[in-house]
Amino acid sequence: MSRKLRIMVCSEFSQLHSGYGVYTNNLLRCLSATGKYDLCEFAAYLDKDRDPRWRNLPWATFGNMPHFNDKHECDLYNSDPVNQFGRFKFERACLEFLPDCCINFCDPWMSKHIFESSYKPFYYIGYMAPLDGKPQSVDWLDMYKQADMMLAYNDWSKDLLESYGIKCQGSAPGIASPCFQPIQDKESHKKSFGLSGTIIGMVARNQARKLFPALLESFKRVLQISGRKDLYLYLHTSNRDIGWDLPSLLNEHGVSSNVLFTYVCKACSSAYPTLFSDENSHCLHCGQPTANASNVQVGVPEEVLAKIYNLMDLHIQYSSSEGQGFPTVEAAACGVPVWGTDYSASSDLVRK
Repeated sequence: MSRKLRIMVCSEFSQLHSGYGVYTNNLLRCLSATGKYDLCEFAAYLDKDRDPRWRNLPWATFGNMPHFNDKHECDLYNSDPVNQFGRFKFERACLEFLPDCCINFCDPWMSKHIFESSYKPFYYIGYMAPLDGKPQSVDWLDMYKQADMMLAYNDWSKDLLESYGIKCQGSAPGIASPCFQPIQDKESHKKSFGLSGTIIGMVARNQARKLFPALLESFKRVLQISGRKDLYLYLHTSNRDIGWDLPSLLNEHGVSSNVLFTYVCKACSSAYPTLFSDENSHCLHCGQPTANASNVQVGVPEEVLAKIYNLMDLHIQYSSSEGQGFPTVEAAACGVPVWGTDYSASSDLVRK
């Protein structure tokens, strides 16, 4: 009896509230449901000592992060910045799982170790490139050419790959889960969250390429020109991350009373929209000082995110570059009109 094909999916971690996390989770659940494969997830940002979410997954998991109480291992991990992307424990995972195929769809700098491993002759590489701009780096193009199969997130990226003479099997954009559907009575839905008026929203991680400064400046101008008091900007993002100082931008543009954020309580797990109230806030439901703005680690379930999209009358994906832009797809599935910058993935997604 022949054994099942052994597939290793390499990403951030399927339980993170990020685009890569969502894509990994959906892909692995679809593959798992077929029963045809032996599956494992190699998760760059999984700390198996302190994050128990891996225990209930129906596939094997390998965490890349070091044991927090092992000083030698932590020193090795911290000795090279690229270890965080998976290089640290990738080969150990390969030795244990013996994959026939490694699938990856993360940024090139997060994926190089898969192409550079001494074990590369023993597994097939399926790589989907999150192309978010042009021209592409020569080093990245050389990496793409080493893949056994290349895919793209969207047709814009597929066309770009083929313009470099790289054969691309097709595009595989993420789709919205079934819970992302329109709510017919939008006004009653807003009232259930204590809101009213017109709401413009943006769901995005707080990164440098997400153009929050320009969005807030534009929103200020709209408030000034319209004179409206019932117009709100809803930012489903974290106020502290690897991008912009949002509290300072709110003060700079004087729009704090019209900008909403999603807060998540660690004590009672409730999530709700409210005005900005610093890093730690008292939960509006349980009163404990344990509420923080939603972020990649502590986010909201898809069912709650769908309700957040349905609060919006317009969703904007305002960024300098996008490899895919999952919020555009999710907002559209909820019947919310979408705007995006006319470049990279957004130029493809918004038109389609």
